[in-house]
Amino acid sequence: DCGREPGDLFQPDIDSLPRQKSDDFSVHQTPSSNMLRELRDKCGVEISVLACQVGSIPQEVSPGLSDSVSGAVVRAAEILAREYFG
Repeated sequence: DCGREPGDLFQPDIDSLPRQKSDDFSVHQTPSSNMLRELRDKCGVEISVLACQVGSIPQEVSPGLSDSVSGAVVRAAEILAREYFG
């Protein structure tokens, strides 16, 4: 949660992400941020992340997306298509 409006798309700076080290590399957890920084700093890989602000984090996981996140999927696809496929 980055304190934005639900469904807001943004590009977080990977240097602002938490720096906790562990062996779990889920894209929803902070160890992935360590991997992204290592790829950038040690391998020279250009890193760009497109994220979407959630509305809330449920107590239990269930299938599907909230309306606000679902609505952001098309916008995210358009942004990625313009950026990478011109």
